[in-house]
Amino acid sequence: MNEPGASSSDGWIRFHVRSSGVLQHDLSVSRDESFENEVFSVAGDKHGAKILDADGVVVMTAVVTKALLARVEYLDSNGAVVARLERNSVFNKKHMELTLAGAVEWIVVKSGRLKQFYSVFQNETPLAKMDLKTLPLKHHYPIEIAEGVDLPLAVGLVWAINFSHLRRVAGAGAGAVGAT
Repeated sequence: MNEPGASSSDGWIRFHVRSSGVLQHDLSVSRDESFENEVFSVAGDKHGAKILDADGVVVMTAVVTKALLARVEYLDSNGAVVARLERNSVFNKKHMELTLAGAVEWIVVKSGRLKQFYSVFQNETPLAKMDLKTLPLKHHYPIEIAEGVDLPLAVGLVWAINFSHLRRVAGAGAGAVGAT
């Protein structure tokens, strides 16, 4: 990831995400670590999420259409489907595939130690980067989104990655507890 305080002039916009609520389904997205200048918020549960702008207006909705985020549809503020997300097998390097209207695909790839780093690509062009290593303990982490990317859709995808990552971490922790 770029250095802290990276500006939009280098092609990336840095945000900070704080996860909260029951099972950390709710997110606050801010331009700084103080979370005083919220840009987006996400009110979510296991059935989906509402992505709200800084004024509290719903700009996008994520609807889980198959259990455990196996399939999610993203709807714009008019209710039109703008993208569909498919979560792949845990053994597949392509963790999620988001197909936008017009057949453009965003691919989510897990990498790094314990697969806590996620990158989003369109073809081979990076669109977003997030390092979730602080999520389980601190409930917040930085993300970077390339300029020109649909921010509400990117935030909706961050919500799905956040939720999926926490499920995986909880499952690994439960497995470790059961092994003792």
